[in-house]
Amino acid sequence: MSGEKIFYDIHLHAFDLSHPCLYAFARRITPVIETPLLGEIAGAITPLLWLSKKNEILNLLSVMERGVGEMLTLLQKDLQIPLRIGDFEYDEVVITPLMMDFWYTLADQPHINYKFIPKSVVPQTLDTLNGIADYWKQNSTNGLKKMRPLPFMGLNTQRCHLNGQKVIPDVNDTKLESLLDKYFNSNIAKGNIYPGTNKFANISNNCGRFNGELEPSDPTNLTNYFAGIKLYPGLGFDPWPTNDDAEMEKVAYLYKTCADRQIPITVHCSDGGYKIGNIKQAEDRTHPRKWKHVLERYENLKINLAHFGGREGIFDYAYYRLINSDAGVSSAGSWTETIAELIAKYENAYTDISYAGHYDGVYAALAKILAKKPNIAGKIMYGSDFSINLLDSFGYAEYTKQFLHDKNISDNHKRMMCNANPAKFLWK
Repeated sequence: MSGEKIFYDIHLHAFDLSHPCLYAFARRITPVIETPLLGEIAGAITPLLWLSKKNEILNLLSVMERGVGEMLTLLQKDLQIPLRIGDFEYDEVVITPLMMDFWYTLADQPHINYKFIPKSVVPQTLDTLNGIADYWKQNSTNGLKKMRPLPFMGLNTQRCHLNGQKVIPDVNDTKLESLLDKYFNSNIAKGNIYPGTNKFANISNNCGRFNGELEPSDPTNLTNYFAGIKLYPGLGFDPWPTNDDAEMEKVAYLYKTCADRQIPITVHCSDGGYKIGNIKQAEDRTHPRKWKHVLERYENLKINLAHFGGREGIFDYAYYRLINSDAGVSSAGSWTETIAELIAKYENAYTDISYAGHYDGVYAALAKILAKKPNIAGKIMYGSDFSINLLDSFGYAEYTKQFLHDKNISDNHKRMMCNANPAKFLWK
């Protein structure tokens, strides 16, 4: 099979209800304002939000009540629609389920007697790898269009330590060097863009082979189960922690290792999403300006600054900042413009338009951006943000068809978004 016949969804999740921190999940789907007066107003709005989004929330919960294997089976059935762009049809799908480390010390939980506690990423990891194995064994030869789930590991360096650093039990007791060596062995990290005897084949061939052990007698058995790493600043990870020497040492080790071994990183990069702790601090950690510091020092780092700044940022960039750039409109604070600058400047920096694709006009806005900034066409990838996108989208097939049938983006750009660009990001 030719690599150009693969349709990629570079950004989605396969959480069940046991995986997210429910405190973060509740904040995601209901308004939470920290200012007391605004908080009271938000509390009054919440029942109206439930009424307006009741079917969408129930649809999401229905999916999350399933196990990972069942969820993947749902997706495969939804993907039996014709995956056609112009006269070109894709005959296989690669998805990258992004795990997330929801561990975080929840310091401020007013009016709650039984406090939420930090949640380990280990059960989510086991469920995901076992779910992928179950799905693959049951569905890889069912005659339907093949869908390969190639997961990203959820990581928060605050849960790790480096050799020689102080270890705090149940806080940072994972050794970062060992973790990266176990799952991303340097001997196999690099590969070519198309299937064959390379990184794609090594990882793809492991679908269905996980035996349920995260600590096997032969640690090399775990190499090639993950296609990359997922970071989430809104949940506590700080991309450039200037006031914490120990944490800076850890992120520097992570970036150097990922750059040297060409391990892809996807990081949440919009003002929406999950946020724990102080909202302003969470947004400051998430803003793409943080990654300017990182990429200045690790130019070869392969990174996806996901969501392209979000729907509002895309509209603002397309219809205001680009149009008025000659008039000296400042880009300070613009999420989308900052991401556009970074992906234009750095060869291995990318973005995706996950979740935003559901909204009317987003693809038209993206087409305007590409017309003005053709140099970033090779850096934008297709993603769905399933299953959290069910808060606004009816289903996976519906979201996918919105992209396939859109008339604003050229067929060539769409093919780049769902094939050539994610293939470079993952395998080059």
